[in-house]
Amino acid sequence: MIFPHTDQLREIVESLEWTFIQIPPEGLPWEEIEARGPAKNLEIGHTCIMVPMAVDGESLRGAYSHLCGLGPSMVIDPSWKGLSEYETGTSSIERKGEILFSRIWIPNEKIFAIVTPRTPENPNPSMATFHNSDIVETFENYFRIVSPEDYGIGRPPN
Repeated sequence: MIFPHTDQLREIVESLEWTFIQIPPEGLPWEEIEARGPAKNLEIGHTCIMVPMAVDGESLRGAYSHLCGLGPSMVIDPSWKGLSEYETGTSSIERKGEILFSRIWIPNEKIFAIVTPRTPENPNPSMATFHNSDIVETFENYFRIVSPEDYGIGRPPN
């Protein structure tokens, strides 16, 4: 089932030079993710990875490597009507009141989730869920892309 707010979210995300690619729950190698290209639609019950839009023939891996693992971020306002729940992880570098994420998951018609998968480096990532009915307004007001400089992290050498 197609998520009804796909076009509005795509417009917001792509205006910041990012996009989303649908992936299976177990993930895929970078080459296969890149071959899929941007998702035409977000789908209920599916997961998408957030990725920077590659430019001038640069590979997806190359576009992402300049970011030190940063990118999509959601400011968390506990009083926001669109926020369903959130949990701040203990192993993340994110600032208070902000969640860094790489995945979007829409488990059903009511909830929209953002999360980063668990890794050895980040065994307890933060997560948040939002009401689908408020997700466009949530992205308009609380979504942003953070850079390594925002977090005081130097970019890796080219």
